[in-house]
Amino acid sequence: MVAAGGRAPAGPSRSDAIHPGADLTRTRRPTAALGAAVACLAALTSCGTAPAAGVATPVPSDGAPSPATVAGTPHLAYAALGASETYGAGAASITDGYAYRLRDDLHLASADFADVAIPGVTLGDAYQTELTNALAVRPTLCTVFFGVNDIRARVPLAQFTSDLTDLVGTLTRARAHVLVIGVPDLNDLPLVRSSGLTALAEVTLQWNAAMRGVATAAGAGFLDLGPLSAELAAHPEEISPDGLHPSTVGHARLAALILAELQSRGYTTP
Repeated sequence: MVAAGGRAPAGPSRSDAIHPGADLTRTRRPTAALGAAVACLAALTSCGTAPAAGVATPVPSDGAPSPATVAGTPHLAYAALGASETYGAGAASITDGYAYRLRDDLHLASADFADVAIPGVTLGDAYQTELTNALAVRPTLCTVFFGVNDIRARVPLAQFTSDLTDLVGTLTRARAHVLVIGVPDLNDLPLVRSSGLTALAEVTLQWNAAMRGVATAAGAGFLDLGPLSAELAAHPEEISPDGLHPSTVGHARLAALILAELQSRGYTTP
């Protein structure tokens, strides 16, 4: 667990993680146009995405997982890993975020749920703290939603893919059902579209292909947010006024898509 201003506890070593699909770490050198587009994205999103000083990672209220309440009933717990979208940015309150909505859809008690997301972080920065806090609830389900901040910070795709492979592999070995959530089509986000950027479509395709490959190699699920991104022109109410994060309506839509994807993979609600 992480207290405000405190240090994260020691977590699982990355050296212990499996590396399925290691060939996915090979990627093309970005073109000058792509590099310029990513630089512009960084400038556009530089405000309002960094984690606030002293913000603690949300953890279960009693600090410990609860056992099954009925003899013979399997333990069910959900951990949401990610950045600002997973934290609930853009929603009226964090409890209106997609992670909390999915918790309610799964009928889970607070002690069997942890939204461990940290706003503004890249996967590499969040890895140790979020993994440690997620494993603390003995999750049977984990959603993993990173990528936008990594693209903005110019994290090499090879490094991101390696970190994601380690993370998904560790969660899978912990017997969690893992769903990797892809990045939205950045060109469909109002903040990006209004800037006139166009080269980010290729970036989105490259990163989503790598994430899908990691998920497939690990036996995890992958949710493509392309269809959700395509809705934004007809449903602007799904994006918050910042033009980047989901609104309360958008978080509800995302939660519904995640639940539908889980059910299509045979994951049933209690």
